[in-house]
Amino acid sequence: METKEILDDIVVYIKENIGGRLTVGELAAAVYISPAQLQRLFRVEFHMTVAEYVRLCKLKKHSFFYAKQTAKYVISHMMSALNMNLLLYEALNGNMA
Repeated sequence: METKEILDDIVVYIKENIGGRLTVGELAAAVYISPAQLQRLFRVEFHMTVAEYVRLCKLKKHSFFYAKQTAKYVISHMMSALNMNLLLYEALNGNMA
């Protein structure tokens, strides 16, 4: 297997299993290389350790989740405010059904 293929497979494996506890040994076994070889590949290709890469992936996942939740919250409150303003406008102008 070429370096690019190994790293592509590892990146996919990490993304698919990001919710669990990932170890260097587990990741290395998934692509049939030693943990030392995997660490070396990450240092050369990504300029970080495997653990740093996994932490970064987890951080990105959680950041996206919280951003998404925040956006839903803001939109929900904006919709509520707009709806209240519409109801108030209709009430003041006698347009209530």
